[in-house]
Amino acid sequence: MKLYSFGTCPDKVIQKACNKQCPKGYSMKIVDKDEWVIIANAVNQGIDSHLEVITSRSTFNNWNCLVHPDELHVLLRRFIDWDNEKAWQLRTDILSTLGIEEV
Repeated sequence: MKLYSFGTCPDKVIQKACNKQCPKGYSMKIVDKDEWVIIANAVNQGIDSHLEVITSRSTFNNWNCLVHPDELHVLLRRFIDWDNEKAWQLRTDILSTLGIEEV
């Protein structure tokens, strides 16, 4: 497992791990309403300060998400921009499934 301080895992590391482990996309079934709101806010943000966006290559419907491997890092980076512990935990949980730990 790769270890980083919270919020410091490079986008390229996340992209590489996701492309290797989930080449068709990172799949999630969301069961928590608060997590769904966090994801929806991150997706609907549009172009961010890094001039990146989550496109239609990723799908979000009926509490199911399939995030394109080249866009997962955008979603995860947006989670750290908010003062929201649940968003931070969601980031940490997703990264851990990719073998990346942030503490």
